[in-house]
Amino acid sequence: MRSLIIGTILLVVIFLAQSVSCLNRCGAREELLYCSGSPGCFCVKGTVRIQQHCVPESACRISDVPINCGPNEVVQQCGHIIECRCRPGWLRFGGQCYSRLTCRAQRG
Repeated sequence: MRSLIIGTILLVVIFLAQSVSCLNRCGAREELLYCSGSPGCFCVKGTVRIQQHCVPESACRISDVPINCGPNEVVQQCGHIIECRCRPGWLRFGGQCYSRLTCRAQRG
């Protein structure tokens, strides 16, 4: 019985350790940040996300295409893609734009 309890505890510890390490895996040009209390992988400063990839902000420009965007958003053109994006210095999380200054890096 005691070995069953120890084995169960060991499995839980291994699962939790793997969950945390998976959370720390962000892609190239991404960083793990906490916005609004929840973790997420965000493009590093100076890059923006276009079709699941972080590209230099210089690849995009503000557009004058008449599209109604939400709060803290601008119409931006990156290549042939024109869409509402968070203002420079802001990050999209859960469908809303947050100032990068309000998001924090994970502390070890």
